[in-house]
Amino acid sequence: MMLSVERVSAGYGRSSVLRDVSIDVPEGSIATLLGPNGAGKTTLLRVIAGSVKPRSGRVLFEDEEITGTAPEKSVRLGIAHVPEGRGVFPGMTVRENLMMGLFAKREGRRAMGEAMASVADLFPVLVDRPNQLAGTLSGGEQQMLAIARGLLTKPRLLMIDELSLGLAPIVVQRLLAALKEIQASGVTILLVEQFARLVLGMADVAFVLEHGSLAFAGTSQQLIDNPSVLHGAYLAGRKALQEVTTP
Repeated sequence: MMLSVERVSAGYGRSSVLRDVSIDVPEGSIATLLGPNGAGKTTLLRVIAGSVKPRSGRVLFEDEEITGTAPEKSVRLGIAHVPEGRGVFPGMTVRENLMMGLFAKREGRRAMGEAMASVADLFPVLVDRPNQLAGTLSGGEQQMLAIARGLLTKPRLLMIDELSLGLAPIVVQRLLAALKEIQASGVTILLVEQFARLVLGMADVAFVLEHGSLAFAGTSQQLIDNPSVLHGAYLAGRKALQEVTTP
């Protein structure tokens, strides 16, 4: 397994958010973490990335325990986290935002040429606007920038929180196509999403969180075949489920 979360409980202050959650993400897969707002999806990513320390349980990355590892060390180990809301630096240019990815991996300006070439393959619009302020990009372009910055840390695990948030469907489809290319390059992806219909058709495995507990773990097809879980977690109505299952 690329990633194993074992019986993790976590929260903030006196508030409990995750309760005894366990997931396994196979190497080279696209895994999706689904659930309604407030289910604990973001908190679970933060536990994996090291920005939230669990109250109990442990996290294994490539069979090595990383529970409570500082976020900057997690990056160097090969974990990239694209947070909800994208997290770009709006007052910095596209190039400067990308350089932050290089610096996180302790690579300097000399690696920028190679980095821009790799970004161009996935998101050519970013390479065409290196001096544009990130805050003036569209929402979809900011998401592309956040993903590209994460990729410049050369991760083996890429975690993306709420890929589709606030984006038009056509933009989301472009991003999902890019994720398939990223997977093909050997990167394992853990994708948090609220809307099942967007990701189940491309994901290998799926997990559903409800009220901080794991409600489902299995293949995406098994989840598609289990409409009671989808409907119970407010992930998809009848029409959405048809969209998932239609080739």
